[in-house]
Amino acid sequence: VFQPHTFTRTQSFLNEFAESLKKADYVYLCDIFGSARENAGKLTIGDLQEKIPQAKLIDENDTSILKEHENAVLIFMGAGDIQKYLR
Repeated sequence: VFQPHTFTRTQSFLNEFAESLKKADYVYLCDIFGSARENAGKLTIGDLQEKIPQAKLIDENDTSILKEHENAVLIFMGAGDIQKYLR
């Protein structure tokens, strides 16, 4: 489960993020977490999803898809409020 931090960083490392995440068995993407200096941008999480064919978007209000991975190790990566996806 990956939550990119800041729009400019996500744009700068878009291809590198995609190449790394493609190696995972399953990829779930959360909305980009902005910062106090940068809380919006033209880039969306959909831009990253397009580069990772198996990636799915999840919303903090519906993380039920993660329950399909019973007895699995789930890794949550994010510098923002990723903890709200741990339901």
